[in-house]
Amino acid sequence: MKGGLPFRPVILGCVFLVGYGVSPGWSEGKSSALPFLTLDVSARSAGMGGAQVAVVDDATAVLSNPAALRRLIRPTVSMFHSSYVGSSFFDFVGVGRRVGRTGAFGVGAQFLSQGRLERIDTEGNTTGNFSPNDAALSFGYAGEFGGTFLGVGGKYIRSSLSDTASTFAGDAGILSPPLMDQTVRLAAVVSNLGPEIKYKSKSESLPTQGRAGVRFEANAQWNFAADIVFPIAGDIYSALGGEYHVPLDGSLDVFLRGGYNTRAKGMDSLSGFSGGIGFGHALFDVDYALVTLGDLGLSHQFSLTFRFGPETKPPTPKKFPPGLPRNLNE
Repeated sequence: MKGGLPFRPVILGCVFLVGYGVSPGWSEGKSSALPFLTLDVSARSAGMGGAQVAVVDDATAVLSNPAALRRLIRPTVSMFHSSYVGSSFFDFVGVGRRVGRTGAFGVGAQFLSQGRLERIDTEGNTTGNFSPNDAALSFGYAGEFGGTFLGVGGKYIRSSLSDTASTFAGDAGILSPPLMDQTVRLAAVVSNLGPEIKYKSKSESLPTQGRAGVRFEANAQWNFAADIVFPIAGDIYSALGGEYHVPLDGSLDVFLRGGYNTRAKGMDSLSGFSGGIGFGHALFDVDYALVTLGDLGLSHQFSLTFRFGPETKPPTPKKFPPGLPRNLNE
């Protein structure tokens, strides 16, 4: 395979990351807090059932897979909004760009509001209102090593319920070079590794999870993706999705998407299905997804991505006269 690490080390790296993330204490019956840390931050991903770690190619990679920040070809800004039950909503904004010959970095912020709720005492009396919310500030860095991308990230997390608490967490990811005639990418991520978040009255574990994924580009029109997720709390689940590319005249493209996520199995017959549409241009993307939530209804999710500045070109390899070593230190 040209331009990349051997196939076997890439596989082993993916397996190691997922195994490391889920092995410490993974068991059924374990619970965790802050589920907003596992929500989609891209309407493209949501429309494809949540499959993301081998697909992401914008600034949302700072959360989805920090290794994929290296895929950015221009400085990129990504924004996301999702509506949930009642007045609750979830927002994300992130920025990413390449740095140097082999690096890339990104920063992001996410915010979940659960709306305005009544505060009720132990006797059932209303004592006022409160607005629970969760927020996180994240950063990530990616490097390229022989065509394989490796990334690490960290985040500061703040949660406001009846009490306010904060903690830190880390992420790590790997993304393979294109394999099998440029049609396949493999990826793995471990996310939300960190200490428990401590409220005044109790402590809760973070939603640590390992995720492995694959992207398969069948042809110029069809793109498929699949993730399998190993949460430290809860059952293993999978995310499956497909994307159909419709090129239009000029520089605009349309993408039709569909997917299914088994995390919502058992809620009702339609839970877990999703679909979406996207409009792509060299300088921007506009995406929409509709996600089924069973008895909780539907979630409408929107993304905007802007790319600006010149494209980052790969480094030009040095040329040496015939017979001389490529590395003068050899």
